[in-house]
Amino acid sequence: MEQVCAQLREDREGAFEEFYILTYQRIYQLILRSVGQEKKAEQLLADFYVRLYEMLGELPEHMGSEESVFLWLESLLDEFFEIQAGGEEGDQLTEKRLSEERATTLFFHIEDRLGLAERDEDEGKETATRHGMRRKLRLVSAAAVGLVVCLACFGTWKIKNMIGDWIDSMEVALEDETAVPEPEGTKKGDGDPGESQTEETEEAEGFLELGDWKAALAKDGSVVALERLEVPVSHGPVQDVDGWSYMLVRDEAFPDADEDLKDSLICRELNADTYGVIAREVTDFCVEDETLYYADESGVTAEVLGNLVWLTQETLETEIQMKDDGFYLLNALGEPETAGQVQMGGTVLRVDGGRIKYAQQPAQTAGGMTFYLANVDQDTGSELCRSNGSQAWLFQKGKLWIDSFVVVGDWVYFSAYEDRDANGMRYSTVYRAKADGSATEAVTGRFQGNITAMYYFPGEGAIYGEFKPDSYHSYYGQLVRIGLNGQMQVIDSNTARNGRSTTGNDMLELLTVQDGTIYCYWHDCSVNSSNVSILWTQPLMLGLN
Repeated sequence: MEQVCAQLREDREGAFEEFYILTYQRIYQLILRSVGQEKKAEQLLADFYVRLYEMLGELPEHMGSEESVFLWLESLLDEFFEIQAGGEEGDQLTEKRLSEERATTLFFHIEDRLGLAERDEDEGKETATRHGMRRKLRLVSAAAVGLVVCLACFGTWKIKNMIGDWIDSMEVALEDETAVPEPEGTKKGDGDPGESQTEETEEAEGFLELGDWKAALAKDGSVVALERLEVPVSHGPVQDVDGWSYMLVRDEAFPDADEDLKDSLICRELNADTYGVIAREVTDFCVEDETLYYADESGVTAEVLGNLVWLTQETLETEIQMKDDGFYLLNALGEPETAGQVQMGGTVLRVDGGRIKYAQQPAQTAGGMTFYLANVDQDTGSELCRSNGSQAWLFQKGKLWIDSFVVVGDWVYFSAYEDRDANGMRYSTVYRAKADGSATEAVTGRFQGNITAMYYFPGEGAIYGEFKPDSYHSYYGQLVRIGLNGQMQVIDSNTARNGRSTTGNDMLELLTVQDGTIYCYWHDCSVNSSNVSILWTQPLMLGLN
């Protein structure tokens, strides 16, 4: 185990298979003891190793012994699924082991979900079939090693015979490696499927067609036999029962859902912001007589609604997604934001049908005062003012006018237009002033252009703004980042703006900034005197230079 842990720190992908072989059986037993259903335990086992994979490359140096590794894995079981290692052990459950063949199949699924199989193909490694056979033999040989210990007790010749017989029983023909196993109760034979009937089918109380399967049902609703349908059936993606929605997340019904949720069966209390994942890789489902039936490649599972075990529970959180016509606020199911405005970071987003129309600045307050721009002296530009709700005062005038401002803590940062040269080029400076007016200082040097909008994003620790480098001659606009210490950086958008021809009066409208990614609209504009109209809009995502 120590050697495998050391390999994981250096080559997580290369050592992952060996780590799985050494640990899956014990983890499976713990899960099975908790959920009591073999199929559900297999699903949880696959989910566990998918989530575990991202953490394996950061194993602490002190961890390496078998005991320390399993203590860590058991703590993760509790963290991920609230499954604890303690408690009474059911004899029947603990006697059930996951077969090496089934463990290999699950490992294939885990690799597919992590994208490791595709990576192997891209790198020109073994074909999927040979690679799968190699892993199967490794699983078999890993289990066989334990038998060698018995040599001292039983004699070499006996053990050789035992190992030989056991390996013969575990060998799988190459053509069977990729075959779908037939579930119990499935009709078999070379003739027509209707020529023979299993005893379970003959004694069935009813039948249910679901996905690729026709299931024979016992009186209690359990599945007693299966046969494949020539033409698959579908019961629809959403069914509402007793205040709960059961949903199969497929493209036709949930085209904007997260990729991780595709083909997952989930349940959600009506209008709730949380949901539970019941099963993955599901092809069809239905609810009949307080029982949930769902189909996948291996057959049909029946679960009583009152006893459902969720693989995981998640909260529906709204995130930005980019489409051709703009940015949308959607949750993991692809459902649009219903509120008309949503504050995200330093901006308030105006939303219609989930689509973000534009951004505006939230109320700017500090020290019991609200700050705003107004043309107090009725000249050509605005001044920075403050109000306590009943009275208002001029706060900062600037040499010519104030273009924009934002409150950061007890400081008010503002961009002041201060000068214009003989060629019409305008020059500005960013200042900051204490909200109580006790101090004012420049935070940038003088620069060419005007910052027409400013927003503070606490998560980024910086101010972002809309910037026109030559506002007198052109409407062309860029974005800037201003550090609280005054360091100013123009965001490079040239590559992102290469795809379309413009009038030269194209500009960027800032929407929000998250984790270093800037979300903005690129507008091409028609400018006629003081009238500006938008010709077209394209969403852009930019990064820092």
